[in-house]
Amino acid sequence: MLLLALSLSASAQECELTSLGRLAKEPSPAVFVLGERKGTAPDQNRALKLVKKLRNNGPVTLALQAVPASSQSVLDAWEQGQVLDEQLGSKLGIYTHYGHAPDRYDALVRAKQLGVEVVAVGVAPEQPPEGVIAPQPPAYIHVLGPPMGASPVPVELEARYLAMVAWSDHRIAKQAIDAWNGQGSLVILADRLHVEGDKGVSWQASLMTEAPVHTVLLKRSDSPCYTGDLHLR
Repeated sequence: MLLLALSLSASAQECELTSLGRLAKEPSPAVFVLGERKGTAPDQNRALKLVKKLRNNGPVTLALQAVPASSQSVLDAWEQGQVLDEQLGSKLGIYTHYGHAPDRYDALVRAKQLGVEVVAVGVAPEQPPEGVIAPQPPAYIHVLGPPMGASPVPVELEARYLAMVAWSDHRIAKQAIDAWNGQGSLVILADRLHVEGDKGVSWQASLMTEAPVHTVLLKRSDSPCYTGDLHLR
């Protein structure tokens, strides 16, 4: 009942809408955590448009969950001309890691050509190492619960599930923050399930930097509206 009440309360809240132009006017340094619908072209296109607008104002680092962190060497080799353009998508392993065709992320991956620093931050879901406790935002299960619909995680497995998701969020955020020099803008593009509720990756990132962290969902959907989230129209 409590989960249902919280979900209904979140749904009743009015979504805070924004625009690419308004986001681009935010003072830097700043972090933008963008929640995407994986492999959905309009979302990836909007992310690229924001990167371009921010690049007009200063340096931009773009961290992509779609690209596994282990493929950073492939990105670096491509930049140095050691990987052919037509080989890049398959060598990055986006489909195997993220489950979507690499061409959806092609322009974002190649944003280096726009003067953007591109960083691979994708990780495989796993339990934290023994003795490691990833920070968890309060009441995170109430954000993760609604998308499960009629197939919630059994109560006895909730703790392990929360630890796994929080550990993924933490590693994505840390790799992105570590790759950023604190100048201009850091844009982290992640699955919206790791972004919604102003928790997840954005919450983890806020623990690691003094720069303001903006949580932005790239498209308003049927999911609940949460305080702290911005929604593109």
